[in-house]
This record gives sequence, structure tokens and C-alpha cells, in this order.
Amino acid sequence: MLTDRFFKSNRFMRIFIVVLVIFFIAAYGTTVGLYATSGCGCPQQLTEGQPVADGTAVTADLEELQTVKGTLTAKVIVAPDPSCWIR
Repeated sequence: MLTDRFFKSNRFMRIFIVVLVIFFIAAYGTTVGLYATSGCGCPQQLTEGQPVADGTAVTADLEELQTVKGTLTAKVIVAPDPSCWIR
């Protein structure tokens, strides 16, 4: 009777360990898949610039994103058309 209990608990532990390993492999595969489909950290152009009637151009370059601090560093360049300058 004691040996039956031992073998049943041993079988339960084996099944539990196999299920746990399968779970971690699936979680790892899902994480890698999501990372691969999100662009792998490669730079992407987010928007297309639209021409403005007066010729002014605005360029915004994202330089750094710190998720822990919640900060975003970017360069914003505004180049007005020379005809907009006050003379």
C-alpha cells in the first residue's frame, strides 16, 4: 500500500514537471515571436510628412525612449520657408 502511494505521487510529480517545462517553452516562444513581429527594435518611420502651404518643414527625430523613467528624448527641427521670415 505504501509503494502504491509512492508511485502515484512520483507519477504526479513527473507530469507536473513536464507540464511546467512545456509552459515555460511556450511562454519563451511567444515572447520571441512577439518581439520578432514588433520590428526587433529596428528604426521605423511612424508617419509621413505632409506638405504645408507656406513651405514650413517640421522634422522630429526620436533619439531615446527610457521606459523605466518614462522619458522620451527627441530632436524637433522647424525650418520655415524663407518667404515667412520678417525682413
